[in-house]
Amino acid sequence: MLSALLGDRAAALDLFEKGYGDFVVEPYTITTEYSPTAFPDQPRAGPFTANLGGFLTSCLYGLTGLRLHDGDPPSWFERRIVLPAGWDAIDVDRLWVRRQPCGLRAEHDAERASLRQVV
Repeated sequence: MLSALLGDRAAALDLFEKGYGDFVVEPYTITTEYSPTAFPDQPRAGPFTANLGGFLTSCLYGLTGLRLHDGDPPSWFERRIVLPAGWDAIDVDRLWVRRQPCGLRAEHDAERASLRQVV
C-alpha cells in the first residue's frame, strides 16, 4: 500500500500479488495460510481468514484513504486515490454509514473517494 501512496503503481501491484495473490490457490480460489510459492513444503490450509481480512482492510482503508472520525462522512476521505497498476477503481456495493446503506467508489487518480446512498 505504501508503494501506491508513493505513486509506484507497479511496485504496489507486485506487493499485493506477493502479499495476497500468491496465497490464493485453485481450484476453488481459497486463500491459504502460506504462499505455495514462498513455502512449497507447507500444507495448503485454508480458507485463512486473517489473510482475507488483511487484504480487505488494505483495500477499504488503505487504498481509499478512508479514516473514520466523528466528522461528516465525506470528510473521511483524506487524500488522492492511487491504486496498483491495472486497477481502475475500488467499488463497494454496500457499507453502513451512520445506520444508512451507502456505496463507496475510489477511482484511480481521483481527488478523493466518495460515498453514495443506496436503497
